[in-house]
Amino acid sequence: MSRWRCRGDIQVKKIAGSALLLASLTVLCSVDAWAFDCDALVKSVADEWRAGNVAEVADKLRAEEARCASEPRFNRALGEAMLASGHPADALMPLERAVTLAPDDNASWRALAQSWSLLGDREAAQMASLAALGTEDSADTAPKRFNWQITLEGSRGHDSNATLSTPEHSIAIPALDGAIFTLGPSSRQRGDSYWGEAVNAEANWLLSPSLAMQLTGVDTRRQYDQLHRLSSEEQMLAARLDQAGEWGIWSLGAHSDRLWEKKENVRDGVGGTLSWHWSQASALWPTLALDVTRYRYEGHYRGVDGFIERVLSLSNSVSFGQETFGWAVQAGHDSATVCRADGDSNIIGARLYATGPITHSIDWSTWMDHLDNRYTHSNPAFLTNRHDTLDIWNAGLSWAVGKGLSVRGQVSLSRQRANIPLYGYRRADTSVTLSYAFGG
Repeated sequence: MSRWRCRGDIQVKKIAGSALLLASLTVLCSVDAWAFDCDALVKSVADEWRAGNVAEVADKLRAEEARCASEPRFNRALGEAMLASGHPADALMPLERAVTLAPDDNASWRALAQSWSLLGDREAAQMASLAALGTEDSADTAPKRFNWQITLEGSRGHDSNATLSTPEHSIAIPALDGAIFTLGPSSRQRGDSYWGEAVNAEANWLLSPSLAMQLTGVDTRRQYDQLHRLSSEEQMLAARLDQAGEWGIWSLGAHSDRLWEKKENVRDGVGGTLSWHWSQASALWPTLALDVTRYRYEGHYRGVDGFIERVLSLSNSVSFGQETFGWAVQAGHDSATVCRADGDSNIIGARLYATGPITHSIDWSTWMDHLDNRYTHSNPAFLTNRHDTLDIWNAGLSWAVGKGLSVRGQVSLSRQRANIPLYGYRRADTSVTLSYAFGG
């Protein structure tokens, strides 16, 4: 299929004729369009785009659509911004204008192909992809995009029960007729302050109009001021593939996790995730996800211990103007691989979150979590069934400094209540995060 024939097919099928479209441009373009520099507008939002404020870029460009609808570069930028902000249907018109005005612009054809793919029209997406390639044999010029981001985080906090111990000074032993034993300082609850550091690297590839890949690596460390034996480091690697099709967007992921204490590997975990959501943002179609992870404890006395965590979740978000409100619910089960004292755990949790702009470069966000853990099938010697509830509140501000650099500050408060005192704690920390995004 030749390049010109392919383009003719897609214009016949999806564009109501170039003549009609160009006629509509004349109506859209106001008299003062000649005095307005549309190219300068596109350049002016480049830094905001790299900083991740795609929705704000889309709003700014759309406000000038009537004056700049005859400019190919503007139409491509507007279409890509609408696409990146989750509105593939709204991206169609500017991208169709872009390919009509500049038939040789491969980037516009690629974005148009991705929009049709997300909307479920595979035939139109394939024809637009071929138009971007020029010929079916041009594999070297396949639509590929790459960007990556690195994030550095520092935090300072305090944990009221870093030792996970009882606050009592003595305990009674039922098996010894209620004999009272006085606990030493190392066996009692103790709080401590800590420093936290984290490094996060994330890379994203657009492999085709309907296939994307993401790789993530995270290294998190917590160092207590006095309880150095409890200082820890956690390493995580994850990969995910997103496939857009007729029935929505499927995501398949895999991850591995490793926990270190005092430079000794104490726990390993591997797992996978499968999720699905409708290709268009809708309050009626939430994201459905299943995560299964198997953890194994290492070391001399815990080498055969571990658990398998299975979590099913539903989540969604709704935008009202520039503010976004979202929710998530989850239910799961942790099954121990050996008969543990506290047994297996049934998990029910919920999250509410909201985010929005304060100025053109500063955003606010807040979220609240509630998690309920109820344990069953415990070892009879444990004497009681464990029950924990965890509440977390988080609030933060993000500032897009420019040229891909952003700064985030946040405060987080946590409290876990438990019917067994040694599992209860309060935790508070503040953190500052620096992020830099690279495009490609």
